[in-house]
Amino acid sequence: MAPTPYAIPVPPVVYVVDDDESMRELVVEIVRSLHAVPRAYARATEFLQHYRPEPIECLVVDIRMPEMSGLDVQKSLLERGMLIPTLFITGYGDVGTAVEAMRAGALDYIQKPFAPEDLAVKIRAGLERSRARHLSSLEQDTINARFALLTVKEREVALRVVAGKSSREIADEFGLSVRTIENHRARIMDKLHADSVVELVHLLTTRVNASDR
Repeated sequence: MAPTPYAIPVPPVVYVVDDDESMRELVVEIVRSLHAVPRAYARATEFLQHYRPEPIECLVVDIRMPEMSGLDVQKSLLERGMLIPTLFITGYGDVGTAVEAMRAGALDYIQKPFAPEDLAVKIRAGLERSRARHLSSLEQDTINARFALLTVKEREVALRVVAGKSSREIADEFGLSVRTIENHRARIMDKLHADSVVELVHLLTTRVNASDR
């Protein structure tokens, strides 16, 4: 078997939701060709009942199903705060609905009939988006863990360093010696594993931006 193209040592998972058995089997075959794990469901409600977020994942769902539409599935996931990359399979008359779903955050759609390789490309794009999001989340967790090691004073000093203040300016603001501030800065750089002020700025800016999302 060829090695998986994903750097993280966890298998990518593709959820397939379609009431058409032949279509489910086709999509499952394509998923396996990508060295991903398929999890197929004939009913949307069954998928929603069993779905648990995976590190690298993608959802392929038919837009028109008798019990619950693909658009309803998307809305239900969004209401739960689950941002799984979603690819819709559509018929000719459903293209407008698919475009509406993309405006709501869907990854893409593909119209029947389609070439298997075209669907494979779109699924791979969904998994890559999920992979990038997962890596970003891991990076943020690491930054937060390091930031938690800082004392209150070190956090205050770090924020002022990021704001471009010199050690003299920070020392004057806190009524401390420049040597004391330099010592704080050294401990900050050590705890955050930052080799330069530029890297420190990047780390703290990343953390602030993530907290605003």
